[in-house]
This record gives sequence, structure tokens and C-alpha cells, in this order.
Amino acid sequence: MSLRKTLVIGLDGAPFELIEKWSASGELPNLAKLIDKGCFSVLRSTIPVHSPTAWASYITGVNPGKHGVFDFVRREEDSYQLRVIRADQYAGASLWRLLSEHGRTVGVMNVPMTYPPEPVNGFLLTGLGTPDYVPYSYPPEMSEELNEQGYRVNKKFFFTPDRQDEWLEDIHAITEIRGETAVRLMQEQPWDFFMVVFRNSDEICHFYWHHMDETHPEHDPQAPAQYKMAILDLYKHIDRWVGHIIETAGEECNIIIMSDHGAGPLYKDVFLNSFSVWVIVSR
Repeated sequence: MSLRKTLVIGLDGAPFELIEKWSASGELPNLAKLIDKGCFSVLRSTIPVHSPTAWASYITGVNPGKHGVFDFVRREEDSYQLRVIRADQYAGASLWRLLSEHGRTVGVMNVPMTYPPEPVNGFLLTGLGTPDYVPYSYPPEMSEELNEQGYRVNKKFFFTPDRQDEWLEDIHAITEIRGETAVRLMQEQPWDFFMVVFRNSDEICHFYWHHMDETHPEHDPQAPAQYKMAILDLYKHIDRWVGHIIETAGEECNIIIMSDHGAGPLYKDVFLNSFSVWVIVSR
């Protein structure tokens, strides 16, 4: 008897309570079907609860003390110079390397902390941490082919308050690119294990939570309606692609939807580099 395939869809920074609420209200019908048929619960993230640390733990199956990833960067020894952490610098074998060594065919797309791409039995497209204008795939020739088809790893630009409309348009465009490419590669390439991560589900919570949350101190009742609905609109877009990807995977497939951590409101920041403490000693 042949083994069932496994499909993993990552929703970076997914807010559990909102997914639960929106699935129950019919806003996310494809996630709702999975919740109804399977198991839906909170996973304990890593310490610290930080994207690079959590993704590295997922990739390797070991804790931060063993893989050594605590941030996107690390300080060089005997220096204050910071270097971006690469996938070939942390300890532990990746899940897809182990699967490849055991003869399984893998397809990996847009998982953070996977640059530079490592050889696998199948294909791998790197995710968050990939520089612009570099090959991002294994095998290497896939990068040029995908570039010609309009694929890209990164957004066009970082979020700025004066370009919000363009930024929202771009993250929806890259979500469409990610979904279309995932479905096409699932159809064209052999695979026993396939994984794709939708990254912007995290970033949109950073910049638009206060628009959605009427209790937030920075909430502006006069803000455009599309800003108030921005998080839900993106999750609805991702949910549609979740449905297409699951349909493409077929019936004989184990399906896992996972996240590296959750999301919630932020009310205050403390910048430790600027923080000073006055100690008054009375004699």
C-alpha cells in the first residue's frame, strides 16, 4: 500500500482567535471545513516567540538552544557587526533533507529561513530572508523559469504610511502569485510532501490591527473602510487559495495548517537602547 501524501500550508503569524471567529461566521469557508473535519488547537510556540526562531525549530525539529537561531541576525564574535542568519549556518537537518534521504519527493515553497536553497529530492523555493536578485531555487534553473512567469519571493517595497494603498495592492498580488505557482507546481511536479507558506498574513497584522480594533488607542474611526477590513480581506484571499491548493492535493492526502506564532494588539514599545534608569540613593 502506498503512503499518503502530506500537504502543509503555513500561515505566518496567524491569529488563532480571529481564524476561529471568522471560520465560524462563514468568512473563511475552506479553513472552516478543515476545522470541522479535523483538529483545531493552539500550538505552543518557541521561546522567544519570534519568527526566525520558530521557523528554525519547525524546520529542524530541535529547540533554539540546539539550532542556535534567536533572531534574523547574529553578532559576529569579537565584534558588533550583525550578519543575517542563513539556512546553512544553523544546526540540525531540515525536514525536507531527511525526507529526501529516505527517498521521498518534496516540494517546498516560501518557507522562511530557507535561503540559500539546499539540494533536495524535488524542488525548493526559498522564503523570508532571501535577498533580491539572486537565484532562490533548487534546482537553480527553476529561478529563471519562475521569474519569466512573474514569480517573486519578496514584496516590491516595505510598508510606509504614505503608500498604504500600494502596499495592500502588492501583498494581494504576491498572495495571488504564491497561490497560482503552488497549484501549478503541485500539478506539474511529483511530490510526496508539499509545503507552501503565505507570509503576508503576519505583516498585515503589524500594520492594520489598530484599524480593525476599535478599542486600540491608535484606532481612527475616520480611516478608510478598506484599512479596517484589510486583515480580514487578506485572510479571505488566502482562504480561497487554501481551498484551491487542497483541491489540487486530492483526497489521499494528510493536510496540516500551521503557524509559527499568533498575533494580537500592541499598545506600547520599550526601546532598550534609549531606556535609562535613574537611581537615587539617600544617605
